[in-house]
Amino acid sequence: MKTKFLNAFSQNAILITFFISLFAFSNCSRDTSISQNIYSCSPEINDWVLKNLTVIQTFSREDFVNYDDSRQRAAFRSLTPEKKLQLWRNKLTEEMEICNTDKERDHIEKLLNMTDIKLYSDTAYAKKFIIKAQSWYVESVQKFGWTRLKVSLMVGTLYLSDESDKTLIEFLGAKNEIAAPDCACHRDFFCSPGMYCNTTYKCTESNHGCGWLMVESCIGECDWIYK
Repeated sequence: MKTKFLNAFSQNAILITFFISLFAFSNCSRDTSISQNIYSCSPEINDWVLKNLTVIQTFSREDFVNYDDSRQRAAFRSLTPEKKLQLWRNKLTEEMEICNTDKERDHIEKLLNMTDIKLYSDTAYAKKFIIKAQSWYVESVQKFGWTRLKVSLMVGTLYLSDESDKTLIEFLGAKNEIAAPDCACHRDFFCSPGMYCNTTYKCTESNHGCGWLMVESCIGECDWIYK
């Protein structure tokens, strides 16, 4: 009787351990916080971040863009809210420096002044910011004729918006070529023209790293509207 009880207990313990492990793996990137040390569901990329955590904290925008999209997003998630904010404030300041007119500079400064540390620590605040940012985009098109691609580069990637090289257009629409990849988009706006954010694609969702100033979660992969 005692033996049967111990065998049953062991089997249940194994099953419980299995399901806990399965749950942890399937949610490995849904809440990428520094305390969890999970920044990508690619073991290779996650290990790369963990091995380089100290140096990543000192990365400038130029350092980030030396790496592929998956590494950029994973490294970004490892930053503290303060460093995430500073990175984007520096980036928008660079955008102001390459503007053609004072009015364009003022427009970008308007977005810059909307940023706050709460973007990366307060979900409700971030949602309000995104609503304001979308109105800012409409004004960008109406006043300055900015294209969706230009604004996507400006506020959704760490590349400067005057870098219209073909590789950047491909970058905005590229799928991650790894098994069970991290998702890479939140909304259609941040995919190349002619593409949309396919949220049915089997990629792993992750917190931060996509959308406006990389504030939003990553929930899909960019895919062609017409194949």
